[in-house]
Amino acid sequence: RHFFDDIMVMPLVKDTIAPDLQSVTVLTDRALLLQFSEPPDSATALFPAHYRLGDDGRPPVRITLEGNNIRLLFNEAFPAGQPLLLMVDGITDVAGNTMPAREASFLYYEPRSYDVVIHEVLPDPDPPVKELLPEFVEIRNRSAYPVQLHHWRLSAATGEAVLPSVQLEP
Repeated sequence: RHFFDDIMVMPLVKDTIAPDLQSVTVLTDRALLLQFSEPPDSATALFPAHYRLGDDGRPPVRITLEGNNIRLLFNEAFPAGQPLLLMVDGITDVAGNTMPAREASFLYYEPRSYDVVIHEVLPDPDPPVKELLPEFVEIRNRSAYPVQLHHWRLSAATGEAVLPSVQLEP
């Protein structure tokens, strides 16, 4: 037997809001991660002609849709330290709302030795104090460009931590 309680019947609310490009993150020298305000429809999201890179308008060679995110892989490496422009258009959501054309600039930079340094460390105090203080390692970007920490690892004799996919500003 099944009993239902507190059921409401309401009018259907139609989706009239188009997806919006919220951010572009450089993952590698050939890969970008685009984050949208809602999941794009796969019929338009996976079509390479909707993405054009740089002055020559080259499309990506591989596109992966993961929820609200789209990963783009390009054939040629991005030039280091030079701003690039990505043009995105024709992206719709499952309700058919089309995003207006968007342009997003980004910059790829491969950090060199000593561009990113450990700036401060707060380990466990010895002997332990009454209050538990948080342990942390502070890293600093000494370069003139943002550095993407995607897949970076911080390791010590007692373990290893994978850093989150964040951009470390200068």
